[in-house]
Amino acid sequence: MAHRGGSLRSISLVGNSLGGLYARHAAAELWDAQSGRIAGLEPDAFVSVGCPHLGVRQFTFLPLPPPLVRLGPAPPLRCTARSKPVGSPSGPNGSNASSSQL
Repeated sequence: MAHRGGSLRSISLVGNSLGGLYARHAAAELWDAQSGRIAGLEPDAFVSVGCPHLGVRQFTFLPLPPPLVRLGPAPPLRCTARSKPVGSPSGPNGSNASSSQL
């Protein structure tokens, strides 16, 4: 692109979710290792938001290392049978959290 004589000097890639995977793939395909440029342009920024770079747990073909598995989502908290007003003591130390929720 830069060799067409345009005024572009740098490139930033931004992607959300699946778009982040597309942006990463495009950067890899257009990368020139000798010049350190992407499509003839100086790389400026790469931003991906909510992008599954490590895959989606349900569809990951290789097992994730144990430290990454531990970072996964925690099981949801279970509600108690009856609710109490905010600020009323419910635990042994007067806390609002019951021991089953900790």
